[in-house]
Amino acid sequence: MNLETPYRKIISYPWHPYVFIAFVGTLVYGQTLFFDFSYYDDDFIILKNFDFLRELSNVTKAFQQPYFDYYYRPVVQVSFILDAQIGKLSPLVYHASNICFHLITSCFVFVFLSKLFLNHSFALIAALLYVVHPLAVQTVAWIPGRNDSLVTMFVLASCIFLMKYYEVRSNGILILHGVLFMLALFSKETALMLPIVCLMYVLLIRGESITAQANLPLVICWGCVLFFYFMIKSFFVAGLKDSGQAMSMSVVAENVPALVELLGKSIIPVHLSAYATLTTISTVIGVVVILLFMVFIKMTNRERRQYIAFGLSWFFIFMMPSLLVAIENVRHRFDYLENRAYLPLVGIMIALSGFFLSRSEPRMKKVRGIGWIIIILFSWMTIVHSKNFSNAVSLWSHVIETSPRSAEAHYYLGTLYEDSGNLDRAAACYLNAAQLDSTNTRYYNNLGVVYAQRGFFREANEVLTKAITREPRNHFAYYNLGSVYYLSGNFTAAESLWKKAVDLKPDLTDAYDKLITLYREQHRLKEADEIRERMRQMEK
Repeated sequence: MNLETPYRKIISYPWHPYVFIAFVGTLVYGQTLFFDFSYYDDDFIILKNFDFLRELSNVTKAFQQPYFDYYYRPVVQVSFILDAQIGKLSPLVYHASNICFHLITSCFVFVFLSKLFLNHSFALIAALLYVVHPLAVQTVAWIPGRNDSLVTMFVLASCIFLMKYYEVRSNGILILHGVLFMLALFSKETALMLPIVCLMYVLLIRGESITAQANLPLVICWGCVLFFYFMIKSFFVAGLKDSGQAMSMSVVAENVPALVELLGKSIIPVHLSAYATLTTISTVIGVVVILLFMVFIKMTNRERRQYIAFGLSWFFIFMMPSLLVAIENVRHRFDYLENRAYLPLVGIMIALSGFFLSRSEPRMKKVRGIGWIIIILFSWMTIVHSKNFSNAVSLWSHVIETSPRSAEAHYYLGTLYEDSGNLDRAAACYLNAAQLDSTNTRYYNNLGVVYAQRGFFREANEVLTKAITREPRNHFAYYNLGSVYYLSGNFTAAESLWKKAVDLKPDLTDAYDKLITLYREQHRLKEADEIRERMRQMEK
């Protein structure tokens, strides 16, 4: 099949490439419009936060509060507010926005690579590979993944204006570069790496020293943007909650295998998962890909080697922030999210373009032919993988299938079954989670509650006692164990455990309600009134 003739027609008009990129992306991701919420963060961000999202006037308030309690991403919150005005609680509009952001970003990839390599033909192939790449599925099909598409969209736009600035040296263009940099920062903290990537562009592609006087306005621009970003952030969200994650250089070495795996998946996108856990096969593939890039660099001339180096620098620099984060509440600690590779993936497109781009037209035809085959293959893989995000049960069932040793995945699937009333399956999932990670008392807590709901009080007592043994100050375990004793008729033990729970957590209103109920049943009205008064004092 000869694709050269229609391909040349596509690139013969300035606007045709953008239409074709949008068409292919819509074709691949169109099915996600009919997907449900995954109940993996989107329930917290949208469903439980809808009272805030439904008010358009809260656009300004989005800049005055944290995102997901732990981060400062007002642009992402604004995007959800705008979606809520149209779609209310319908997931369709939120999925449609994710698709739109991905299509715009992919078009920016085309513009960026066209300006970088001065070759529209090859830039279109790379942009199409990007729009259908299976590694991007989690960013597009999973609603909360949009923070990565937004930051990538603004980073690419900022880089495009950076290149334009070097062409015309216009202060207006420099200001636009800075504004887009600020919007990227307001989308995700990964954008803090943008100045470093821009420095690599100046050094490797332009062959200039950043200390040159001509580059001084650029440095001043970055400094001003960073100053205002940190000033605004510290003013509105000075005290962010502890996310339960460690953020330090000490965890980088432990997380390097995840970087290796994501590099491998950017070339050979297999064993994809919404909640990936390190696997031997993915790590081996990543190591092989690193070796291949080393061979590529050795095989290329000096000019193309600089583009490969720039592309790989882009990948590793934008991956660095995620390497600083280690999940603290799971034993294995090596779960990672593939949507974090969405922005670094642009670097892989740069590196591959730098290697394969050639002035020899016969060779370029062969490269384009291989590119079309890969685009078709990736499109099919993306369509298939996207189905795993169609609903919550599909999502976590797939995660367990691909990462069977992920305790958190078993736990999340258990919560879904518990909410739907399927207590047998919920208990099985919680038990699997506890066996995989015996240090996490959440698993024992939930398992004990499910056992109690099924009437298995002895089993509930055992697992909740284990939770208390492993975490003596776990107020939920005391509260739940007290409820088990209450249901089994041991009211004295129940009272003692509920009192212990409120001693550990004085604002645990559920425990107070239980004590009031118990005292009323035992006609201890004075003590019940004392508890009510204590609750009223807390409310003040």
